[in-house]
Amino acid sequence: FPSPSHRRRRRQSPVSERTTFSPMGHTRGVGALFLLLCLFCATRAVCARARAARIRGANRMLRDLRCRAGGAGGEKQIHRSWATKTVNKRRSFVSGLNVLGMSTAIGILNDRTDAAEEQDKVAYLEKAAREMYGGQDFKETARVLSELIKTEPDNFRWIAARAEAYVDAKEFTQAVDDYNRALKVQQAYPTGDELTDAGFQGRLLSGRALAYEGLAKWDDAIRDYDRAIDIAIEQKVNPDPYILNSRGNCYASKSDWSMARKDYLSARDAFQKAKGFRGEGGSTTQRLDGAIYAASNAALMLAQLGDEDAAMKEMIAISRRGPGSVDIRAALAAQYWRVGKEDEARAIWQFACESINAGCGKYFDADWVRRIRRWPPVMQDRLETFIKAQRIPSR
Repeated sequence: FPSPSHRRRRRQSPVSERTTFSPMGHTRGVGALFLLLCLFCATRAVCARARAARIRGANRMLRDLRCRAGGAGGEKQIHRSWATKTVNKRRSFVSGLNVLGMSTAIGILNDRTDAAEEQDKVAYLEKAAREMYGGQDFKETARVLSELIKTEPDNFRWIAARAEAYVDAKEFTQAVDDYNRALKVQQAYPTGDELTDAGFQGRLLSGRALAYEGLAKWDDAIRDYDRAIDIAIEQKVNPDPYILNSRGNCYASKSDWSMARKDYLSARDAFQKAKGFRGEGGSTTQRLDGAIYAASNAALMLAQLGDEDAAMKEMIAISRRGPGSVDIRAALAAQYWRVGKEDEARAIWQFACESINAGCGKYFDADWVRRIRRWPPVMQDRLETFIKAQRIPSR
C-alpha cells in the first residue's frame, strides 16, 4: 500500500490530476477523495482476508509437507501445492480490485503479496524442517531444506543445515558438496556480517571434517579439524573438546596411537575447563560424560601402546569417577580377564550389563566396537576373548 506520506502528496496534487476520477464539474475533488477512500477501505479488507487465509492454511500446509514428503516425487508435490495456493490467493486479490478497476493499485498489491507469501513459505518450510530433524527423519529434512535453498539460494544457512542433515543421514558425499558450497558462499558475504566471522567458518570446517570421517578420508578430516582448532586459537578461545576428540579418532583410525592419545587427553582437559555445559538445576553431567569418554579413549590408547600397568591404573581411576560408564567397565573386564582376575572381570561385566541403564548389548557386536566405537585392535581382541569365554549369548 502507498505510505501515509505518499497519500498526503496525492491529496495535495493539482486538480487536473484529480479530475480523472470523476466528470462531475465542481464536485470532482469531493468525488476523487471519496473514490480514494473506497479504494483504501476495499484494499485493506482484501488484504486482511488474504492474511487470515494464510494463517488458517499454515497448519494445513505443514500437514501436506509431512504427508507428501514421504512418497516419490514429494519435492515436486510440495512445490505444486504451494504454487496452487499462491495462484488462488493472487486471484482473490486481483478479482477484488478489478471491481474498482484500479490497475495501478493491483500492481502495488501484487508486489506486496509476493513478498508476504515468500516470507510465509520460508517460515513454514523452516518449521517443517525443524520438526523432521527433531524426529530424526534426516532424509526428509534434507528434502525440505532443498526447497528452502530454491527459495533463498544465497542464504548459506540452509546449505549448511542441509549438509548437517546429510551427515546424520550418512549421505557423506552430498554433505561434503554442501559444506564446500557453504564455505564458498560465505566468502562472498560482505565483511562485517555476523555470518563471515571466523567462528562460523570453524563450525563449517568441523562439519565437513565429520563428513570426511564418514568417507574414511582421515587426512582430509584432520586438515579441516586442524584449521578449525587454529581458528579458535586465533580468536583467543578454547578449542571445542568434541573437535579435539574427533581429531583423535582420525589419528587412531590411522593407527597413530600416540597422536590419538595426545588429542584425547587434550579433549579431557578441555571438557573439564569448558563452560556452558551445565544442565537444568546446575548439573554438569554433559561435561563430566565428555571428560570420562575422552579419558577412556586415552586409556585404551595406552593399552594399545603396550603400557599395561599404566592403562589398568587409568581405567580403574576412570571407573571410580564415572561409575555409569559402560565403556570403561567393558574395557576393565577384558583387562582383568587377561591377567587372570576372572571373578573381578565377571563382576564388573555383570554390573555394566545389569545395573547401568545403557546396558552392554552393543559390546557384543565386534563390528560396532571396531568401526563405530573405534577401540584399538588389542582391546578389541581382549574383549572378544572375554565374551567368548563366558559363553554369553549376544544381547
